[in-house]
Amino acid sequence: MKRAALPLLAALLTVSLAPAHAANAAQGANWSKLSGNGAATLYIDKASVARVEDAGEDARKAWTLVSHSKPQTSADGKTYRSLKAQYLYSCKDHSVTLLAQTFYPATLARGEAVGNFKYEQYDAEKPAPGSHAEAALKYVCRKKLRR
Repeated sequence: MKRAALPLLAALLTVSLAPAHAANAAQGANWSKLSGNGAATLYIDKASVARVEDAGEDARKAWTLVSHSKPQTSADGKTYRSLKAQYLYSCKDHSVTLLAQTFYPATLARGEAVGNFKYEQYDAEKPAPGSHAEAALKYVCRKKLRR
């Protein structure tokens, strides 16, 4: 291959690989395992944990990811293997409020999303003991945040 062709080849590879890289960057999360069993594993994006000033005392937002070992069916009938969700956590009230969800066909939020939902009004709920929501709430409320 001639030297003059190398920059062109590099440019073509950069352009052709850009969509795949953009999809990975869009997810932009660094998932850390919080809990799991044979059926599902809970991950949290530690960098997404943030204080929410206008949502009450000691409120925080964070993104979680639940990756299932077997296919699941969403409320609208679509099959998925992982679910990325953003919650509002009230450390004072020990409650969680669902803000957004994205369903993926493969584990670890891989593949093109099969459903994407943002919720404007959703009621706060107390997480069930031992649930993924409770594990995330405990982590988020324990995490020291910079002011």
